[in-house]
Amino acid sequence: MNQKFFVSNYLNIYPSNRDTHILMHGVTGAIDEVSNNLGLRLSRCRRKQQSMEESEFDATDFDLLRSRGYLTALSYEAEVDAFVEYVNKLHQKNRAAVSSGFVMLALSYACNLRCPYCYQNEMRDRNGPSLRAMSPDFVDTLFTKTIPALYGSTANNLQISLYGGEPFAPENVPAIERALYYAQHRGHEVSAISNGTRVNEFPNLFGEEHGKVNNVQISLDGIPDIHNKSRIPMSGEKTFDAIVENIHWLSAKGVKIALRVNVTVESVGTLKDLENILDQRGVSKLPNVSVYCTAIHEAHTKTATDVFPEIFSQWKLANEMEKKGVSSMASPYDKTCGTMRNLFDNNENILLNKTMFCMENRPYSLLFDPYGDVYGCYEEAGYTNKRIGVVTNEGLVDFVDNRYNTYQSRNVASHEPCRSCSVALTCGGGCPLQAEIANGTIFSNHCDSQKELVAKSIIAFVEKKTAESDLMVLDANRLAKEEMTPLL
Repeated sequence: MNQKFFVSNYLNIYPSNRDTHILMHGVTGAIDEVSNNLGLRLSRCRRKQQSMEESEFDATDFDLLRSRGYLTALSYEAEVDAFVEYVNKLHQKNRAAVSSGFVMLALSYACNLRCPYCYQNEMRDRNGPSLRAMSPDFVDTLFTKTIPALYGSTANNLQISLYGGEPFAPENVPAIERALYYAQHRGHEVSAISNGTRVNEFPNLFGEEHGKVNNVQISLDGIPDIHNKSRIPMSGEKTFDAIVENIHWLSAKGVKIALRVNVTVESVGTLKDLENILDQRGVSKLPNVSVYCTAIHEAHTKTATDVFPEIFSQWKLANEMEKKGVSSMASPYDKTCGTMRNLFDNNENILLNKTMFCMENRPYSLLFDPYGDVYGCYEEAGYTNKRIGVVTNEGLVDFVDNRYNTYQSRNVASHEPCRSCSVALTCGGGCPLQAEIANGTIFSNHCDSQKELVAKSIIAFVEKKTAESDLMVLDANRLAKEEMTPLL
């Protein structure tokens, strides 16, 4: 009796620009170009979960399809089970390979701006002027007791991020200086997330060398007219020009700037104008400034949808940017292309291996606030019902409600529909917080256009490859990995 084969559940099939189809395996990362007829047939059988026999294929086609994992002897259910087993092993390897720690210091929840979509507005309004600033003594406790006890060997290789509120305010400087002291003496990198309005008041904190803040994320909300309605100080003055000036100031000090453009339904139509403004003002020409756009998403406090009733997808943002010819500001599509490019340029490793999404699922990644509360996610910081632990008087952490272990147990195979998704290992399951907002649990997916963005990037790379040669077949060396054996 002939053996039955199935089209792999993790096979992605895309039409190309030259009457062929592109096959991309979402586990192995194998990519091949096949005839239009074969592509359509595989697509139909995958959709209907129909079995096939070897005799139904040309021998060459069968050898290719079988060796690359596009055909499997496993049933749909058995292949999903094998994927879960594979991902759990890969996830443990990923966790074991983490060699650096990430420490986020929420120096204070106070801020000089009142942006309508801020995660912390509800908490800030509730506490008013009583918001505490982190003390230098608490910073000493963190770096001499808390972090060494929690992080083990990764405490010797830290990435420190300054956060708030707005970190660069006079009341936060003593704590920042203590953190920079440890960074200088231990060789840690220091970054910050800032609104960029006041950084020029603290010139001694910034620079290229260890012991200085050398990487800053700053946000704009669009062209000046839109930005100045959104990123508003309590005093009401406009901030766009001041932020642009401070970007130049930071750049001159050798600081790298990630300029994030928060995009809404109102502002998406003006992105080309913003691109022109940043070009005219020399921002886009600065060698250490990168500009990227992202669609504002719903916050767990619901403030985002109160102000912006329509939250659109990253896919729509990418398409709108392409339609309007915005090229010097990176779109969500460009970010996906950066991930998928490895499949075309590198055949030596397992390249689709994103089993976790963010700091909430990554070991040795925690946020500490001035009240001694510990969080796994910066969007949840300040909301005590979301904290995962508390720093004790002895400098140790009491974890509460098993929330930390719950966060750490989430991976891309821990829930549906991610465990059966054909591009799951390109995104790691999406944002746990957004998944919880939408579905009531972090053990669910947050799929913001991932399949569409992956498909578009694969097709674009294939078009480039096929323009250079007649046959688009990539080396299969990376398939010979022991961990993948059950899937092939």
